Amino acid sequence: MIPVDRPDPVTGHQGPTVLGHEFMGEVVACGPDVETFRVGQRVACGAGVWCGLCSWCRLGRTNLCARYYTLGLHTHGGLAEFVRVPARTCHEVPEACSDEAAAIAQPTAVAVHALRRSGWMPGMRLVVIGTGGIGSVVIGVARAWGGEALLAVDVDARRLELAERVGASVRLQAGRDNVRGGVLKATGGEGADVVVDSSGGEG
Repeated sequence: MIPVDRPDPVTGHQGPTVLGHEFMGEVVACGPDVETFRVGQRVACGAGVWCGLCSWCRLGRTNLCARYYTLGLHTHGGLAEFVRVPARTCHEVPEACSDEAAAIAQPTAVAVHALRRSGWMPGMRLVVIGTGGIGSVVIGVARAWGGEALLAVDVDARRLELAERVGASVRLQAGRDNVRGGVLKATGGEGADVVVDSSGGEG
């Protein structure tokens, strides 16, 4: 995904790239047409950049933009000391929100979107496969929304410990535990109502 052998067709960037596509920062300068932000404000960046002009953008499906690119992958990102981002990808960070919490605004939005699209509601049994960055936030959001039967599945015991800290009621380690049996046992033999796969693995 990082353009090393040839320039990215949209950004023109090529070569070593400063990563970071989930980040927040303080505005140090604004372009001449920016009216929504001011210097000194804290903003969280969505990282995905869309053109606003193609047919997908005009339909409101900016994630399918014909010229879509991601900061931190197709051009320099948030781990740089300074990064230039379109104002339309940013959201103001409320005063009550810490820098650390604001930095995970983008993955939290992914988790919220996943749960809404899945049809999950409090009272339903949820299994999350893969409890890395996104999966653990899915569990945390579900717990914050009142979820109780939240089952975490991962191959990594440390990730499962994190999943439990953010709200998982049951943790199952794939490759060690009988995952299917564990899910059935935890759900009284009925299984999950919703399964979110955030592992990215083919198996």
